[in-house]
Amino acid sequence: MRRAYFVFLFLFLLLSPKPVLAHCPICSAATGALVASARVAGVDDVIVGTFIGAFTISTAFWISNAITRKFGKKIPLQAYVLSVASLALTLASFYVAGLLGTMPSFLYVFGMERLLFGILFGSVLSIITFELHNLMRHYNGNKNYIPFQGMVLPVTVLIAANFAMYLLGVF
Repeated sequence: MRRAYFVFLFLFLLLSPKPVLAHCPICSAATGALVASARVAGVDDVIVGTFIGAFTISTAFWISNAITRKFGKKIPLQAYVLSVASLALTLASFYVAGLLGTMPSFLYVFGMERLLFGILFGSVLSIITFELHNLMRHYNGNKNYIPFQGMVLPVTVLIAANFAMYLLGVF
């Protein structure tokens, strides 16, 4: 009898999925764990920061699209307002967790902590590549030039930018 109950519960949960829109607390904790793990592994904070910044902006754009689909309306500059809010919440959670504001001054890049510089740099690159993706689609009849262009373009630009910073001696 007990086994049948668990099978029924499993099938019920499997066949009645609900959409989940989780963001700040869990993602911030997971990203903080990523930063701590990357530091232990010896990965530079600038590299980790660029991908965290891109993840923050991508999540904000995704939430903006979900809100637009749900309510059918878009507030002017909605994606950018959500991007700033998401970035501010991420930076605040990193500061509270002690991941920002604790580095000695010799670890700074352009007067900023390496992680903060990477997050801001990755955020800006992410916004630029999303706009470039939209522009490319506009000129191609609202079609992608390559499959998964919206994911390939930002990741390629982030990897190229990190490689360029490595060659320039930033880290």
